[in-house]
Amino acid sequence: INTPVGHSQVLVPGQQLSFNHRTSQINLRQASGEEASAWKDGNLIFTDMKLVEIVVILSRRFNLIPVHSPLDTDTEYTVKFAKDESIEHILSVLSEMSNYTLNREGDTITVAPK
Repeated sequence: INTPVGHSQVLVPGQQLSFNHRTSQINLRQASGEEASAWKDGNLIFTDMKLVEIVVILSRRFNLIPVHSPLDTDTEYTVKFAKDESIEHILSVLSEMSNYTLNREGDTITVAPK
């Protein structure tokens, strides 16, 4: 993998890479077989992810616009959702897990402190 800023990284089986285009930071970690194949089954697995990252993924998955104030950048969440779970259910679970209230309002996901 070559990034736009000239970083390169070679992946080996079982590794997962994420690249933050804003900070040019590369994050390399071991991924479980379940995580690596979840996308093809339509499942959502979030492992040690910040809420803002989860909201971005959900907004893309459900074609929604994320609307939120600054979110806690230290807390990480680990949670799994089956492919047939609704966005409303997912947001309800995330609300229970976090210090935020997450709702779907039309074509947006709103996130507000509790």
